[in-house]
Amino acid sequence: MPSLGAIGLSLYQGLWAYDGWNQLNYISEEVVNPGKNLPRAIIIAMSSVTILYLFTNYAYLSVLGVDGLLNAKPVATAFARKVSFFPGLDKIIPVMVMASVFGTCLISCFTAARVPYCAARKGQYPTVLSMIHVKRMTPIPAVIFNGVIATLMIWPNDFESLVNYFSFCMWIFHTSACVATITLRKRMPVEQYPRLFKVPLAFAYIIAVIGTFLIIVPFLKGFDWGYVFALAWILLGVALYALLGNKKENQEGKLAGVTRWVQVALQVVPEE
Repeated sequence: MPSLGAIGLSLYQGLWAYDGWNQLNYISEEVVNPGKNLPRAIIIAMSSVTILYLFTNYAYLSVLGVDGLLNAKPVATAFARKVSFFPGLDKIIPVMVMASVFGTCLISCFTAARVPYCAARKGQYPTVLSMIHVKRMTPIPAVIFNGVIATLMIWPNDFESLVNYFSFCMWIFHTSACVATITLRKRMPVEQYPRLFKVPLAFAYIIAVIGTFLIIVPFLKGFDWGYVFALAWILLGVALYALLGNKKENQEGKLAGVTRWVQVALQVVPEE
């Protein structure tokens, strides 16, 4: 019987595969009629992906069996080799996986860049990160900034640990968002403070409980400095925001030379 710690860490790997649902939230400003289309897109996408995953895993279990599934490292390729009605499928599967991963990377780069872009618009990051290309209207400095950070994170080439540390941080924020939803629903009722859409409180309570378990999970497996460092990094960010985040100082004077150089090099201008 696996321990709670082992179950939790396996959930890190599994739930990470579904994490694309929250990418749409980053670009809600770009969505037409977000009050209707945002929840509609998330519900349709999550339902479709869940059904596809269930059918896919059912197919794997039917063909490979439990032992074959556990012993096969490239599960999809092992499955393809067993399927005789489609010869050469095992050669196509890696290409399909590569295309899926590449698409996911593009989407993540597009959405994650919105974080420094929006923070810069509020004066919390250097102003240059809020600038957009003069023709393409894309936040090129923010995309490059996010890409540099992502490259540094994957440099150690330890994918499993990266997913675990990322999931630990991610569930801290997911759980905090659910707790904030519950708190705001009580302090600011929807009847008095209308929202674009109303989240069922039952979901918020369930996810808050599950999230709390997933935050505690890494420490059930034994002490790991990686999780402590991740938590300390988050707390450092909170402290810096408390000290500097609300001071919308003009960054142009301090970084005027760098800002001008980036503007010329990337052909970017302040958003109107």
